[in-house]
Amino acid sequence: MDTLTFSDLRRIQKDERNSNELTDLHEDFIVQANEYLERKRENADNREFNSSKRVYNKIVALREQKVVKNARMALRSNIKASELNLLPR
Repeated sequence: MDTLTFSDLRRIQKDERNSNELTDLHEDFIVQANEYLERKRENADNREFNSSKRVYNKIVALREQKVVKNARMALRSNIKASELNLLPR
């Protein structure tokens, strides 16, 4: 994945919000997002940093909800957690 942008974060947020399943993210997404947020913080662009951080936090919250839902489903249906796309492979 190239350098992460605000548009990328918004697209990922939209995909995550519109899907009942966890969306596939690049395996370096967390690292890329952290680097992106650090750049925004260092540039002293508080408005863009705050907007980016809010979008990132929403992505994480949506994924957390799906992970919990999938874990409950796995407990009830004997599906292995490794089959639920919880983390990159």
